[in-house]
Amino acid sequence: MSRYPVWKIWGCLLRLVRWPASVGLLFSAVACASGSALHLVASSLPPEDGRHYRLFLYGGLDSNDFESVAILDREDDRFLVVSYSGTIKVNLLEGLTITEAQAEVRHFLGRNNYFNGMEPRAITGPDGQVIGYEIRSRYSPPVGRRADDLDTTYLFGPDNTVIFYIYYPPDIGSGADDFPGLAEH
Repeated sequence: MSRYPVWKIWGCLLRLVRWPASVGLLFSAVACASGSALHLVASSLPPEDGRHYRLFLYGGLDSNDFESVAILDREDDRFLVVSYSGTIKVNLLEGLTITEAQAEVRHFLGRNNYFNGMEPRAITGPDGQVIGYEIRSRYSPPVGRRADDLDTTYLFGPDNTVIFYIYYPPDIGSGADDFPGLAEH
């Protein structure tokens, strides 16, 4: 077995861990330590009740973007949902009824040719109260993709704010072919 120079191994490790993954892990560690992490629970969206919602649309950069998610926040509750997404664009629509929000989400997620429905999940706090909803795509089976290819983290912030962070998980390769230079030795 040959030994690789330390700088080649270190370079490969740096490619495995990206900045978003590091921040996501930091958020997760803080949430676990403080007990302020929020949870996702399979749910349906609420019925039409005349209330207004804010809708965050993340991703959807092209028509077959698998990395898309929508987050729904009721405007008149005590929680304010805010995005901490760095440089990635998050579109915000405000003042929507639940019916309008569902139509926007269906249009946004449905642009993917493999779209096969929506998977709403309730964002719940430590006491089980519903703070908002996360809505992802369900894809046709031949694609082999899941609706949870993106990682999301939800944390309580100051003054009843809920901060969400969405990031792409690191792509971990399957062998030396993924790391030029290692296969040479």
